[in-house]
Amino acid sequence: MTIVELIKLIKPIPELFIRKYNIFYFEAFVNGWYYRDNKEDVKSGILYSEFYEWLRKRYNIDNTMGWANILYYKFETEEKALDMFFVLFNTFYKEKYNSSLW
Repeated sequence: MTIVELIKLIKPIPELFIRKYNIFYFEAFVNGWYYRDNKEDVKSGILYSEFYEWLRKRYNIDNTMGWANILYYKFETEEKALDMFFVLFNTFYKEKYNSSLW
């Protein structure tokens, strides 16, 4: 399973995977999933590099806060940040790959 497939699996009912509907619980879950297998490095670049840089550029962020912190900073609540993650990740994916995730 790739990181994109994992995100697609989580999106319909995040509470099945994370304790609380919250961008930081989601980030912790995805990070744990990622670190379980060092072979995932190549496939995970889409979230940890490409999406992250896309967010930094979109919101003109110059510091090194991670993607979850950027979303929290921008949307001010942990729940809204998670809502917007799914919206923005799909927007990013459509721009980059000309295909929608959901």
